[in-house]
Amino acid sequence: MIRISFLLLSLTTLFSQDKYYFQQELKYEIDVILNDEDHTLSAYEKIAYKNNSPDELTFIWFHVWPNAYKDNSTAFAKQAGPNSSFAKSDSLDRGYIDSLDFKVDGKQVDWSFHPEWNDVIKIE
Repeated sequence: MIRISFLLLSLTTLFSQDKYYFQQELKYEIDVILNDEDHTLSAYEKIAYKNNSPDELTFIWFHVWPNAYKDNSTAFAKQAGPNSSFAKSDSLDRGYIDSLDFKVDGKQVDWSFHPEWNDVIKIE
């Protein structure tokens, strides 16, 4: 009886695997220069993304995490609340990204901020 139960469990597990799951591949390199006097970072990031699914991607979303700290209107600021150390911080002490440029296979591509969130961008 134990053998039959184990066999049924093994077969159920084997055939319950999702046949449509595809693991994507992502590799990245980041080069950053810190300007201590101006309190700025200049960075270049190279991303190699391989879509292993059968679906063609016409766009991809990216989080621009530093923009979450830009002002009091971000989702982060709202979640932190009006009494948080972030809400009480000086706007000059907050960070954000102000210069973005995207290329795919060496060619300039269009991108835009998400209509609601300034820390999410869409690359087309």
